Amino acid sequence: MIVRRSPGGHQTPILTNRTDLSVAQVAHQMAARWRQENYFKYAREHFALDALDSYADTHDDPTRMVPNPAKARAGDQVSAARAQLAAAQGGVADAIDAAGIRARLPGSGGKATVDPAAGQALTAAKATSATTASHLPLGQVRPGSRLLETERKLLTHAIRMSAFNAESALARLPRPHYARGDDEARALLREAFTLSGDIQITGNTLHVRLDPASAPRRSNALAALCVELTDTATRYPGTDLTLAYSIKGHPDTA
Repeated sequence: MIVRRSPGGHQTPILTNRTDLSVAQVAHQMAARWRQENYFKYAREHFALDALDSYADTHDDPTRMVPNPAKARAGDQVSAARAQLAAAQGGVADAIDAAGIRARLPGSGGKATVDPAAGQALTAAKATSATTASHLPLGQVRPGSRLLETERKLLTHAIRMSAFNAESALARLPRPHYARGDDEARALLREAFTLSGDIQITGNTLHVRLDPASAPRRSNALAALCVELTDTATRYPGTDLTLAYSIKGHPDTA
C-alpha cells in the first residue's frame, strides 16, 4: 500500500501489486487513471463518445471468448435461492418457538415441520452455476456479430481526446478571472464555442470577435481569456496571419 499525501494534508491510499514500479511511478499512474475516467465521463456527456461514427462494419472473430449470459442468470438464481433459504430459516425459528410454547401447555404436544425445499433449491442452483461455463466463443453467444469499422472509430476518438485536452488547457486560463472558475470553467468554454461572431483580416492579423455571452460576468471572463490567447501570438495554420481574439462591446478588448 502506498499513501500519497497532498500539500494540503489529504491522504490517498493506493493498493497495487506492481512491485516493479517505484512509488512515484505508481502514484503518477494512479493519477493518470483518474484523468482517463474523467475523460470518459465527460466525453459521454458532451462529445458524443457513444455515437455511431460510421455505418461501415466488419466481421467479428467468432472464436473470441466472451462472457456467457447463462452464467449470469445462474448466479442470479443462486442469489434468489439464498434469499429464499434465509426466509425459510427464519420461518423455522418461528415454528420452533411456537411449538415450544404449545408443548408447555397441559394436554398439548409441540411439533414443528421443516420443509427442505429451500435448501434443495439452493443446492440445485449452485450445481447449475458450477457446471455453467463462464465464457463461450462469440459465435455461440451472438452468431453473426459485426464490428464497427476500426480506422474511422480510432480517428474520431483521437479527435475527441485532442479536443478534451485542448479544452482542459483552456479551462485553467479563465479561473483567476472567474469567481466559479473551478466549477464552471468548462461550461463557460462550451458557451464560448457556440457564440456567434465576426472574422476580419487587418494587415497580418486575423481578428476573431465574439458576441457577448449570456451574462456580463461570463463576458468579462471570456474577455480576459481572449487577452491571454492573443498574447500567445499564435499564427493561423498555413498562413502568416496572427490570431487576435476579443469580445464585442468589452472595453478592455474591443
